[in-house]
Amino acid sequence: MRSYIFTDNEIEGLLAWLSTGDEDDALRMTFVGIRRNFRVLIVHMELMVLVEKELRRQGRFDRRMRLPRELRERMAVTMAKIQAAMAAVQSAKVSTKARSEN
Repeated sequence: MRSYIFTDNEIEGLLAWLSTGDEDDALRMTFVGIRRNFRVLIVHMELMVLVEKELRRQGRFDRRMRLPRELRERMAVTMAKIQAAMAAVQSAKVSTKARSEN
């Protein structure tokens, strides 16, 4: 099982696009991949959630994950980038909404 859907470059491009709207050919290819694979990935995510719920029910989900240190560190950096970008996008939406109401 892979530990990611997007590469680091795709994540950075998507996060930048969400906050600035800028896009290039590489990002457009990512959009093609998203559109082409969206339904299949949703089904896979639904299956993962069902398995997660069953593992939790059995008390087996919270066991220590044995991820290599490099992967743990990369995941932490990627999650921090995603969370920061999502917060920036949300903040921009709130500020845009406030301006449109005035």
